[in-house]
Order: sequence, then C-alpha cells, then structure tokens
Amino acid sequence: MHRYKGLTEFINETKRAVILCHRNADPDAVCSAFAFSRLLKRINRKLKVELVAVAGVSRLSKQVLRHIPAKFVQTPNLEVADAIILADTGALEQLGDLRGQIQHIKRRLIILDHHAPHAKTARLAPVTLIDEKASSTCEIVYKIFQSYQLKPSRMEALALLLGILCDSRHFVLANYETLKIAVKLIELGAKLEKAIAILQSPMTYSERLARLKAAQRLVVERIKEWMVVTCRVGAYQASAARAAIMLGAHVAIAGGEKRSRLKISLRASRDFYEKTKVHLGRDIARPVGEAIAGIGGGHALAAGISGVGDAQKTMNQCLEAIVRKLDGGRDTPNNSGNPYRGQ
Repeated sequence: MHRYKGLTEFINETKRAVILCHRNADPDAVCSAFAFSRLLKRINRKLKVELVAVAGVSRLSKQVLRHIPAKFVQTPNLEVADAIILADTGALEQLGDLRGQIQHIKRRLIILDHHAPHAKTARLAPVTLIDEKASSTCEIVYKIFQSYQLKPSRMEALALLLGILCDSRHFVLANYETLKIAVKLIELGAKLEKAIAILQSPMTYSERLARLKAAQRLVVERIKEWMVVTCRVGAYQASAARAAIMLGAHVAIAGGEKRSRLKISLRASRDFYEKTKVHLGRDIARPVGEAIAGIGGGHALAAGISGVGDAQKTMNQCLEAIVRKLDGGRDTPNNSGNPYRGQ
C-alpha cells in the first residue's frame, strides 16, 4: 500500500483541482503549493491545477515568486473544481470569505500541512497529508515526491528549499530530517546561496520603528523562572515578538488591531519549549483563538491569533493560558507607571 493512503486514488479521480494557501501566504505555503501542483500533474498529466493565494501573498513571497514560475490568483473558480487542496493551511477560517463557499459546495478536500489541523476542518477531508514533526510543509511535499519515486526538478528543488529555509528560520528550527532533505535538494540542483539571497529582505523603516516602539512598551511578567513579555504594536507584530526573544524574553506576545481586525503573534525560545513542553500553537494560540471566535494556531515556538477583539484583553488571555500550563504564579517585580515592569 502507498505510504499516503488514498492520495493516488484522489489524484487519479480528479480532473480539476484548486490549491488554496492561507491569507498573506508565506514562502512555505507558496512553494509547497507550487511544488505539489507540479507533482500532481506528473502523476496525472490530464489534471488541471489552479493556485490560489487568498487575499494575496506576503512581501517575502513576492520576492520568491520572482524566481519561481508559479501563477497565483486571489479569486478561484471553485464551481468547476472537483477537488480542493489546503496547502500549509489547517483550518477553513484561514481562508477568509472562501470558508463559506468551501463548506457549501462540499468539494473533496485534501489537507497538506505540518500544523495540527483544526478538528472541524479535518473531519471534512478524506485525505490528510500531515506531519507535525516536519519544520515546513515543503518537507512533506518532498517526502511525497520520494514516495512516488520521483525526483523534483531543479526548479522544484529550489522552491522546496526556499520553503524549508523560511519556515525553519534558516535551519535554526531544523531537525536531522530537515537537514537531510535540504542536502538532497541541493544535490538535485537547488543552490543554497541563491535561496538565501532570495529570502534576504532588508528591514524597512516602518518595521524598524515598530520594533523600537514595541521595545519601549514591553511589559515583563515573571512566571516561575520564565520571563514572559507583552506589547501592543500596530503592525509587524511577528517581527516585534521575534525581537523581544532576541532581547532575552522566554516568551513574547505582541498584538494590535488594524481596520477592526485583531492580530496576535507569539514567539518562544527553544529552551522554554524543551523544558516546559508548552506548544504555543496547540496549547495557547488555538484555544485562545477559539475563545474569541477567531482562529489561532502555529508551531511550538511561533504561533498567531487573528479575529476581532481587543488586543490587550487577548494578550492577557494568552498570559493566563501560559500560567495554567505552567501551573505557576506570576511575579511582577514592581508596579510602577513604566511599561517595563520587570527588573
């Protein structure tokens, strides 16, 4: 039996497929969708595939698409498709307005992701290609190539390497399997130095300003031996949270609202996760996202929440969730008027 149960039958029975990426699709989503679409057409040459980036792609993905021959549209033709594939997307809520359409037309569904899927979405999918141990969805796509004894082309190998580099933070979050796959992709013709150059994105003035404002507004909480920080920032929440970790926080929560939409980014240091086993995506972002009638999820060290609500209230809910997981008390050293309350 093929390693990915049901996939071959799914592909052979499909004439038109739509591959959907989440809103503001990152390079792992874009590259895994591109490479998987090419794999599908090698297995079933008659299959037609449309690539869709709901509400567009990220700034970094735009750089990637200058080097990858992939055409993404924002509005799919779902009525003529007989199958829908969610790439790097574990919940219909990540698809914005398309969520209702997908539930209504009830097309056959595949989930291709390295995050744990949302339970309601997983129930809709007869085929799930999920590996939570993988650092990226591109890793999973490479393994599917292997399972069919197919080798990615040089362009496909470059795309997969780009997705892996991006989601593993240039191998900072890589495990042995990640590194082994990266070597295989390089052997297939992907140039590591080219991939690194493509993913280089100089920090804009706006991002620098957001980081500096976030540093000014940091509120530090001590939960047991862990330093957990929160800050409100209007944009670049993920960048602000990463910066706080680099400053020395064990966990950083950055949030803000824009055009009535709430966005929260969470980041953790590796030693925090290894010692506590608190998974930001599964244990914090997902339940808090559900509590605010939004969507949350992500990795052990990086997660996010989106929806509608008050950023400060939602960040406080994240703090309380962390406290419950650690079963410990909070120790804020001083309560002066300064936003930085720790010492």
